Amino acid sequence: MTGDKRTVDILFYYFVSFAALVVTGLIYKAVFVAYNYQQFSNLAVSEIAYALFWGVRFDMAAAALLSLLSCIILSLFYRLLPSKKPASALLFIMLLLQLTMQIGDTVYYAEAGRHVSYEMRDALADASGLFMTAVTQHAMFIVLSYLFGYVVVLVVLNLAKRFLSHSQDGVAMPESGLKYGLKFLAILLLSVLIVRGGVTGVPQSVISAFKIGDAQQAIVAMNGAYSVVYGVLHSSKEVSRIDVTLPDGVDVNAVMRSLYA
Repeated sequence: MTGDKRTVDILFYYFVSFAALVVTGLIYKAVFVAYNYQQFSNLAVSEIAYALFWGVRFDMAAAALLSLLSCIILSLFYRLLPSKKPASALLFIMLLLQLTMQIGDTVYYAEAGRHVSYEMRDALADASGLFMTAVTQHAMFIVLSYLFGYVVVLVVLNLAKRFLSHSQDGVAMPESGLKYGLKFLAILLLSVLIVRGGVTGVPQSVISAFKIGDAQQAIVAMNGAYSVVYGVLHSSKEVSRIDVTLPDGVDVNAVMRSLYA
């Protein structure tokens, strides 16, 4: 895979990578529900299925981010190492990265009862403790998930490579700088649009999952990889302290004593 020198059109590659990541994201969400099924046992199978597919917008957002990252790396190879075109290897890495994030999110939910999100900074600070908890409490699940996920990755990757092989006679990176630039701009705009969740309205966030109207279905709808990435990007944001000016003559100590005798 790392020696793949077949020519691949970058825009076509983006769409193939995007589709592969969306499909695997849905599969891993099903694994999330299966492992934490006791939390959703009061939902009917049809309600779980509806939530899984309703949340495809989050699967698409995660897939768009990872596919964009792949295209950026592929572009760097074109600029710096034009003889190397690791398209298949990059897709393989992104599929494994997505698998790892969603397994981690599944284990975190089993322990904390929520998806990884804003507390990502604290999770990174206590990474060793979380790792030991995962290994000691969920070792079997992690091993089986990676085995299952690896099989899924290989199947999806082989299907993706068949699609990519159709562009073998094309141009890997167009000789025309303008043509390549336009394709890359299209990729960037598509990624922003998909991650944002549309053209109009407020950009989607992890809270957007609750638009489904049911708290448990919202948890099922959320993509673990999207939640992890969102948490990393927003973990540095803190609640700002607002200075409050008290009216004259207010005895703060007396007020506190009256409230907390």
